[in-house]
Amino acid sequence: FPVTIGFDVEKLSDVVQDAFGNIIVVGYASIVPDSGYDVLVLKINAGGELIWQRNLGGAGWEFADDVAIHPNGGYLIAGKRMNGLNADDALLYYIGSNGEVLNELNWGGDFDDAIHFLAVHDSVIYACGGLGISDSTQLAWSVQLNLNLDVIGADTVFTYSNSSLEYMDFHGD
Repeated sequence: FPVTIGFDVEKLSDVVQDAFGNIIVVGYASIVPDSGYDVLVLKINAGGELIWQRNLGGAGWEFADDVAIHPNGGYLIAGKRMNGLNADDALLYYIGSNGEVLNELNWGGDFDDAIHFLAVHDSVIYACGGLGISDSTQLAWSVQLNLNLDVIGADTVFTYSNSSLEYMDFHGD
C-alpha cells in the first residue's frame, strides 16, 4: 500500500490484528527532516487499505517496540522515549480505535529504561522490559497495571547485569 511514512529512517516493530480484522502496525519514523523520531502507528483494513496513520511524540525521540489490544477497546503501545539526559524512559501509550491518545505513561530514572513488550492476561496488563540501574547495567522488570492503567505491582525479574525482558506469552489457564 502506498504510504509516505517519514524521512531517512523508518522501522516497523510489531503488528497485531483486532477483532474487526484490522491490522495495527507500530514502529517509529523521522516525520520531519532532522527532527528525531516519533512513534508511528498505522491502521490497515483487511483489504490492505490504510484507515489512518498517527505519529505520536514530542520534541524528543520516541520509539515503539510492541502493540497489544486493550480489553476495553483501543490499543496499547510500548516503547521508550529519550529523555534528553542521555537516558531513555519507559513509555506506554493507550490510544483509541481512531488513533486518539487516551493515556500516556512514562517511567524512568537516570539510566536507560524501556518497555519492550506487553501482555494482557485476565484483567492485568504486563508491561515488561529493562530497568537501568547504572550506565552499563539493566535489570529485567515487569510493571503490572489494571485496565485503567493504574500500577498494581512491579517486579525485578532477573537480577544479573544486562538482562531485559523482550518476550512473554501466556498459555493455558
